[in-house]
Amino acid sequence: MTKSLKILKDNRDNLLKIELAGWLHDMYKCSDEHVDKQSVEPVLSMNVGKAFYFGLMNDFDISFKGSLKESVRVTELIEKGRPGKTTMEDKNLSLLVKYLGRCHGAAHIEKEESKTSLESAELKELMKNKNDSKRKLKNVQRSLSDKEKNADSVLRKHGFVNPELVAKIEEDKAKIKLISNELQDIENMINLVSKKQKVDSVKQNRHDTFISSIFGYESRIVSNLTARFKEILDNSKPPEYGDVGAISRVFSEALGDTRRPANEITLEDWSFIVATLFKSAVAGALLETENGREPVSADKLRWRFLSVRISGEQALGNSTSISDLLARKNWINEGLSRVKKLLEEEYPLGNEVYRDENGSIFVVPDIEDILEYVLDDTTETLEKRIRVKLDFRGEITPEIAISEPWWGQKPILPSGISSEAWQEGDKIPPMGTIISKQPFSPADPEEISTYWSQNQRNQICRISWLRPEEDKTRHVSEFWASEIKGRAETWLKEKNTTIWIDEIADSNSKIALVSAKLAISNWIGEEPGKLSLIRTLNYETPPVSKHFEKCAKTPSFARVRRVWETTSKFWDEALAEIKEVIDPITERLVLKVRTNNLSLPTNNAYEAKVNETKFTVFYENKNPKGADGLENFVIIENLELLAKKLPVEIKTDSRKDLVDALIEGMKDKNIELCDSNNPSEVLASSKINSIEIESCNYSPVIEITKDPERFMVLVPADKALEAAKKIKEKYESEMGKVRNRLPMNLGIVYAGYHTALPAIMDAGRRMMQIDNEEKTWTLMKQPEELSDYFELTFQENQFWKIPSKMGDCSEDVWYPYFYVLNAEAKPEKRLLSFKGPSGNWLVHVSELKEGDIVQVTPSYFDFEYLSSASQRFEISYTNDCRRRSNDRKQRPYYLDDLDEIERVWAIISTKLSNSQIKKLNTLVEEKRRDWALSTENEDDTFNSYVENVVENLKWKQPLSKHEKEKLVDFCVNGKFVDVLEIHMSIMKDKSEVAE
Repeated sequence: MTKSLKILKDNRDNLLKIELAGWLHDMYKCSDEHVDKQSVEPVLSMNVGKAFYFGLMNDFDISFKGSLKESVRVTELIEKGRPGKTTMEDKNLSLLVKYLGRCHGAAHIEKEESKTSLESAELKELMKNKNDSKRKLKNVQRSLSDKEKNADSVLRKHGFVNPELVAKIEEDKAKIKLISNELQDIENMINLVSKKQKVDSVKQNRHDTFISSIFGYESRIVSNLTARFKEILDNSKPPEYGDVGAISRVFSEALGDTRRPANEITLEDWSFIVATLFKSAVAGALLETENGREPVSADKLRWRFLSVRISGEQALGNSTSISDLLARKNWINEGLSRVKKLLEEEYPLGNEVYRDENGSIFVVPDIEDILEYVLDDTTETLEKRIRVKLDFRGEITPEIAISEPWWGQKPILPSGISSEAWQEGDKIPPMGTIISKQPFSPADPEEISTYWSQNQRNQICRISWLRPEEDKTRHVSEFWASEIKGRAETWLKEKNTTIWIDEIADSNSKIALVSAKLAISNWIGEEPGKLSLIRTLNYETPPVSKHFEKCAKTPSFARVRRVWETTSKFWDEALAEIKEVIDPITERLVLKVRTNNLSLPTNNAYEAKVNETKFTVFYENKNPKGADGLENFVIIENLELLAKKLPVEIKTDSRKDLVDALIEGMKDKNIELCDSNNPSEVLASSKINSIEIESCNYSPVIEITKDPERFMVLVPADKALEAAKKIKEKYESEMGKVRNRLPMNLGIVYAGYHTALPAIMDAGRRMMQIDNEEKTWTLMKQPEELSDYFELTFQENQFWKIPSKMGDCSEDVWYPYFYVLNAEAKPEKRLLSFKGPSGNWLVHVSELKEGDIVQVTPSYFDFEYLSSASQRFEISYTNDCRRRSNDRKQRPYYLDDLDEIERVWAIISTKLSNSQIKKLNTLVEEKRRDWALSTENEDDTFNSYVENVVENLKWKQPLSKHEKEKLVDFCVNGKFVDVLEIHMSIMKDKSEVAE
């Protein structure tokens, strides 16, 4: 019998209502009253619960067609669909109600049992331990008293005491000291648990209720929820699937639980997972009953992932221009979006839960052969339809796969399931495994060969590098000619953006690719012997249980999703902040050229030549004014750079004078238009009749990649360091509490603006291949507590600032923990500590001590200037995270050294002239070469030589001791060369000191 998905299409509306019900199942939490109720001092008397919102909402039925005879009112479904054994075993409840309850439990933030140490059970246990220790102490004290009396009597009678008795007395004294210390530790714990401010610390002020990120950064304040949600629940009509977008937006600013530290899961995170699991589970039940089987009981529900993966690097890496790159990104995303619609709406099987440049991942029912099911009455399988929807036309062969099943959070052991299978199922959904695997998606040779059957003599398309060239001007196939034309037409409508590298270049004709990577794989995945780092986040206040299995957070599906949602949002905001530090461009110049001797395809970029000066223009498809017989050629190049190339004389530094000088310098000049891919080929020539100023407002920034793990953006070279520092500052602020477990690598690839884009992108990717190995660092001094952070001093002059406060400036006892590895430091005796998943003890930053050996995973910064495309092969790293090239052994730097690079430049650029700076570098590097020294080896004589050179320079202002030490260190270790390369060679910065 052929298995079909037709029943899903027939029940499309019902399945979308099921998803909507999942979204609404905890809707009462989207209210100001819920926030107030969970606050420190609730004051509102109004009860906004389910009944309140049910009164606003127009109820509706869900009644399935086909073999699944299930029907329910949505209010009943929401009211009764709660997790727990009672729901599962109630024979009067419908399958849909039980399914919703199970999905609620599977998505739950924590296990169903409470973990907070504030409950009386923990306090009772402590009190029991205290009483036991007191009894022991009293017994030993009584024993000691008896022995001492006996010894005193023997001494008076015989004049000496038996050595064995003396030893027993000393043994009792040692026991008394040990038990007394244990009692003091227990008393301290009881005090912490019992103090009212500790109880209140998990609750927030109703006027200042913060939402946290998964990494402990609190920013947004919850407010005005009831009124906003009431607007969505318009009781003139029932809620519809189309309302999900609005519901999602308001739920993203509400919380499932406002109490810390569970306030990192928004109601949107929580509700989306429940809705996804519920929709998928019911779809599975429909398919099972339609194929003559009983639907799976609620307590045995499991799910799978359906992944559609491609190699994004392979698909995008050969793009020779930004417009080509964006066209291919758009082509891939449109295909994935069509698959999303297929699986979410046309045949509602599940939801997309993850997407990056390598494709999408969906939650689907636990049906191993689901890809072999056919659609409607055809023989076309689901896998085949997915490939059709992607429409990659043989250029990419995606990997489409179904994962192993998973429970979510496992329910109480269901009947008929072995305890081994049940235990095995209690794992994180295997998202991390899927994401970390690099997909292989080659072209389909059979389909590609069909394109060449009639075009065997053609050149190859410069975009796909697979199809034959058919558009001789653009050197692309007909398919890609239409795609890039579409991108150009989109840009013409939205000129307050840029897709042109020439507009990104700085006035020195250089660009920079800023790339960054957050190592989230160890947070969202688990493997044998390596549990998710979510399990290192403390949940108790304080961690009385002392073991991660009892006091740490669990990697629930909602929490795992929150990891990549947080990092995605981080990159979105980082991009916006980078644009803020780069001055916007407010005008372009439009050359008005007569068309009488032009015969060029429109909506295309060309290389123009005026007075032997080359620059880039875009030929618009029509003259907007339409009456003067002139065509528009928009200059798509940095006007400051163009002014230098022409050159033209500019009166002042004002933008107006720059524009005026360019207009005067080019007006009435002859112009040649050449093929941008073959500049020696003149396609047409004419004369510039006039030049117009076109208003615009764009940031010279182009996003290359932005997914949960990786981020790449093109910026002017002279702004790259500012962009990198902006990312670094944001990382330290928002992820600094867990930076020892969540490293970020940051890189800058500098290049001339005509350097091949694939080479630049490959260099950026190479920088992200640094393997962030765990290291052991020693605390060189006691942590210093400042206003809202602790400063830690490690060896190698590494200084870390670890945020220690929540959004309302209260103490954070949940996130900033470090593994302390030296057992003799007795980390287990510290109040804010617990045994982590690795077996070592996690200690709160406030309780770290000088001499502690801690485990950290450092972040790195690297850079490279591509003088040629082949220069990118210099970017290669050894196992200990060092460059392989002998002249770059000082790279990469620790991320915090980025500040030191800037600090050294600030010292020399304000106290030495340009010639003195170059002299210092020459003296140091020539001596290094003469003595055949490596930057890796210490040499006391060379160190003394550098100190003497630095001391003998004529400084405009004297150096402080710290400044001298820092400068000498940079010179000795070869880092001074890098400071000069960045600032003097690439950015063309000059000293403030006159010669």
